[in-house]
Amino acid sequence: MVGDVRHYRLADEPLPMIYGRNVQNAGIFMTVIAKVDGDDSRIADEIKRAVWSLDSDQPVWKVRTLSSLVAGASGTTRFMFAALAIFAAAAVLLVAAGLYGVISQGVTERAREIGLRMALGAERRAVLQQVLGAGLKLTLIGLALGLAGSLGVLRLMEGALYRTSPFDELPYFATAIVLGVIAALACYLPARRAADMDPARVLRD
Repeated sequence: MVGDVRHYRLADEPLPMIYGRNVQNAGIFMTVIAKVDGDDSRIADEIKRAVWSLDSDQPVWKVRTLSSLVAGASGTTRFMFAALAIFAAAAVLLVAAGLYGVISQGVTERAREIGLRMALGAERRAVLQQVLGAGLKLTLIGLALGLAGSLGVLRLMEGALYRTSPFDELPYFATAIVLGVIAALACYLPARRAADMDPARVLRD
């Protein structure tokens, strides 16, 4: 009795297998697995000599390390997630730029209103909190919609994950924190600009 094995992809479910003697069901090739100490790259010649000491007519080909086999089996998945990481980074930059643009445009359009409020006695801190709060409100709405959308594609991603649950809370929590911090920074600059307005100059303009 042996443990479950995955023959093709790491994410595949193990299938029922029966191991038999080679003389009963001879295949076109056999596989020898060797646990070695030291440098794996220089062990190939020693394995070949060990096999040929038993049967000099046996061809030995495709001597590979376990790490290379695992890397080959997960190559497509690695490429897919690398592409997703690039798109995700681009999306974060677009979120920050877009949020900054929206808040900045809103501050520009409300310049007269903000200047009038400050001329009537509104505190700089209150103006800063109001503008920053408007941007963070948009951020929370976007995070809620994004979370709902991600829950809808969990089943599609589940088959590409190995020893990782798509329902792990940590990635969602970390993503929300990162996007929240970026959005707060994108909102802070326009909010700071609004709070630093000179009421007299705004009203005069």
